[in-house]
Amino acid sequence: MKILYVYKALAIWGGIERVLIDKINYLANFGYSVYVITADQGEHIIPYHLDNRVNYEDLKIMSHKQYEYPLIRRILEKIHLSILFKKRLKQRINSINPDIIICVTEYYVDVILGITKGKIPVIAENHSNYKYTKHLNKQNPIKLILRKRYMHSLKKASVIVSLTQKDTMDWKKKYGHVVTIPNVVHLNPNANTSSYENHRVIFVGRLAAQKGWKDLIKIWKIIHRKYQDWELDYYGDGEDKNDFLSIINKYQDHIGIVYHEPVHDIFSKYCESSIFIMTSVYEPFGLVLPEAMSCGLPVVAFDCNYGPREIITNGTNGFLIYNRNIDEFVYRLSCLIENEPLRKQLGQNAITSSQQFSKDIVMSKWIDLFNELAN
Repeated sequence: MKILYVYKALAIWGGIERVLIDKINYLANFGYSVYVITADQGEHIIPYHLDNRVNYEDLKIMSHKQYEYPLIRRILEKIHLSILFKKRLKQRINSINPDIIICVTEYYVDVILGITKGKIPVIAENHSNYKYTKHLNKQNPIKLILRKRYMHSLKKASVIVSLTQKDTMDWKKKYGHVVTIPNVVHLNPNANTSSYENHRVIFVGRLAAQKGWKDLIKIWKIIHRKYQDWELDYYGDGEDKNDFLSIINKYQDHIGIVYHEPVHDIFSKYCESSIFIMTSVYEPFGLVLPEAMSCGLPVVAFDCNYGPREIITNGTNGFLIYNRNIDEFVYRLSCLIENEPLRKQLGQNAITSSQQFSKDIVMSKWIDLFNELAN
């Protein structure tokens, strides 16, 4: 069976890129003929290892170059590049003649469907969630038009793949052909797990409004006043980095937060910690939750849409905090800080529950879907 993935670029150390390459490598190792086409890779190095059995090609569209021009020229350049992309993609699809096409970026679904005209099953992967996909960019008329076009084109896709059951229920209010397949998660590759003795809490995530880092600071200010021998380690980067650093530097002696650049071996950092926390405003899935849990960390997270509630069993492997209640978050985190046996009990349960996101279990769902579409 020939499987074709279409994506913008494999150019950043991001969650989507890592999950995508994990799936591609698994399928290539499983015996599938896997093809990957990107539009805008250019000279960027692929950040994660791509199996040498994968057939990879970049169409060299370089869409970002349109922004080098003034408005009118930019519009003309965008039209030109869109036509060029469709032409080159059509040539490659006709040449490969795949059995299934998977579109991993929202802007290409209508192009692919226009090329295939229903002759090849097309899967639309959604790495956001229905509510945010539907309402994103309402303030920008052009992006709103593109968003509506994307939402309309999904009606013609063979299947929409959502990351959580709750998000699938939302999609199914408008679309009937939706299935739930969670992300493949990198689970603890080592025998080591947390000792629960280190007075360290860890947060891993992009420094952006979505991650709720301002609430994180509010929470930790309260915690640090009560437990001054505990430290919060923040690993991440992002557009709000300077704002974040200016605040924690201002209160350096009174806040107990230590900032770290992202690291490759995050699992060793999980194992050096005793608790994991997440303060996201929304989270389509939340890869870091089962990652940390696989290292034996109990977790505390806001019950945002939608990932945490399908990963955390409240009171069993961690705590879900409803209605963004900061006082409740502080209380539950305090319970874990004060009670090492509770940390260990929930952490051991977390190791077991994280296994549902292993490669073999998740990829078996993808293979079942491929076989269903092929038949």
